[in-house]
Amino acid sequence: MKVLYFLITTCFLFFANIYTENSAENPYAPNENTVKIDISKAIKDTESFLSKLKITKVVKLKGEDKTFITNSRKIIEHKELIYILDFMQTELTIFDKQGNYVGRVGAKGRGPGEFERIFDFTILDDDKIIVAHMNGLSMFDKNRQYIKSKNNLHPSQISKIKGNEFTAYLEYPTDPKFSKNLIAYNSNFDFVDDFFPFPKDNLKHFLDVGGVKSSPYGILFNETSSPVLHELTKDRVISAKYMLSGSDNIWPYKNRYDLIAFSKKIMEYNNNIIHLNSSFQESTTALVLSMKHKNKFRTVFFDKQEEKVYLPSLLNQSHMFPLFLAFDGLALSEKNEFIIPVYMNKLYRKLNKDETLKTDMAKYFPELLTLAEGTDEYSNPALVYFTFGE
Repeated sequence: MKVLYFLITTCFLFFANIYTENSAENPYAPNENTVKIDISKAIKDTESFLSKLKITKVVKLKGEDKTFITNSRKIIEHKELIYILDFMQTELTIFDKQGNYVGRVGAKGRGPGEFERIFDFTILDDDKIIVAHMNGLSMFDKNRQYIKSKNNLHPSQISKIKGNEFTAYLEYPTDPKFSKNLIAYNSNFDFVDDFFPFPKDNLKHFLDVGGVKSSPYGILFNETSSPVLHELTKDRVISAKYMLSGSDNIWPYKNRYDLIAFSKKIMEYNNNIIHLNSSFQESTTALVLSMKHKNKFRTVFFDKQEEKVYLPSLLNQSHMFPLFLAFDGLALSEKNEFIIPVYMNKLYRKLNKDETLKTDMAKYFPELLTLAEGTDEYSNPALVYFTFGE
């Protein structure tokens, strides 16, 4: 009798969990409208991939040593200017659209308008610049003059949702009135709404919160332990928009809160676990994202119009790393083009050692090879603008 009771209870809890995960009351759960990106059907042919990709322009960043960009975490193109967050140097640097150095936002330090570590930034429609840093959020006007701060929030990422509203991803919420992690504010730092609950017991184990990226429709965001990209629309409606599928090695959505097990699997069986990276971006025609598999980051291109998945073999080659494998900093231009920084100093060093890279660049990306041949190891990145699926 006890065994029967145990089996009945187990079944009840199992089906109750399925219902909870897929209930219409749970907007975070994948549903019939969630787009499945089936990597088992990915097109790996290089020529097919390149027929979809079009480089529209290349902007070579100029400047002296003080303007050198070492690690572009985020790029925003806004009203004839290009803002670049250098995560390693904790600097928010501005260039014009011809690549000329314009100036910087804030400075290093601990005073008003200064930062010890910048994590992210966004720009609102009223031209206010919001910077997320170690101590909280700081606001600057369009002339880069400091306005005010909101401290003790511990934001790791922020993104504009619409107009003068933005969201802040709070990695460790400290304010007791916030039970959730994704908080919406307006340009006066007034609270607007909150989303995305995490079990508080798991927060102390959450070392990487995933990604928050602006899209033409609002924002996309993910958890590092989940195969799902959620969308928060400009009207502040949440849905599970995209889901990585097509392999038994993908860490399941239902286990996304079991962060200890996830971390253990990654450490012990890294070659067998597939999971999304925080590098992704969406245009009106395509979604570009990175997944980690076999201890490598692999870039996936999803053509939204034809609903086809591309995982080109060319970009999985180690010699192509200086070009399209490093998708940190992937951005979207005001004209709906993807932007990726190509680090010319890395390309310069690689070209001098690897003839295969030079051969493939001459065949597939001749405009970048011409640019690379005029650089040296101290050259700033070039911003490559491209479309996919148009």
